[in-house]
Amino acid sequence: MSANNSPPFVNMCLNACPVIDMTLSTVPTTIVPLTPNPLSLYEKVTNVIENVTTLFREEDKSVLDLIFKCRGAVYGGYLRDIISKTVPKDIDIVVSETYKSEFETGMATLGYEMSYNDANETDVYTKAGALDIEVYYLPDEPDDISMGPVADPDFSVNLLSYVDGRLHVWIGEGFKDLSLVDVIEDIILKETTQLSPNASEERIQKIQDKGYKIIGQRNLDKEGR
Repeated sequence: MSANNSPPFVNMCLNACPVIDMTLSTVPTTIVPLTPNPLSLYEKVTNVIENVTTLFREEDKSVLDLIFKCRGAVYGGYLRDIISKTVPKDIDIVVSETYKSEFETGMATLGYEMSYNDANETDVYTKAGALDIEVYYLPDEPDDISMGPVADPDFSVNLLSYVDGRLHVWIGEGFKDLSLVDVIEDIILKETTQLSPNASEERIQKIQDKGYKIIGQRNLDKEGR
């Protein structure tokens, strides 16, 4: 035995093996985050359907609360844009004439000014720093406020409405095989079907400028409404 009472082979190992400094200064501090698995298209669509209200912009919530309080429906471009994470340019809504007075009073309280759009026969509300609100009034207590007022819908990605706490396809049964899932998938994939042969060049250019690829055309008149 050596003087330190350790067996010779232990002393040999202690002398031969380097000393490892395990102080905090020598421990790597860079943490490489785990890459989460990307969501499938199905999961993305499901997430939109179940959590669409979380996509509503914070700055729009006061006016949206008023719209829904008056049993109104939001439809079209606003929903398309918040799902695709782009900034909307306005909010198109439908309100029953039963709630028109209450809605007008509420909008004035929120600081909006109203003008009339002769071409569209709509009220347009404006406020500095806020999105314009274009209002279509439907007859008292319509059977389905989620149905949009546009007689000739142009592109599939413009067909969403939100009312009564959930998303709808606002042309109802206009396309037998065009479901809510189909429309949301188109928005996520940045693809769209042209629904009207009468869509103007301006409308076509507008949807293309938003990054959507037109992948086909279907005539609403041929499939019934």
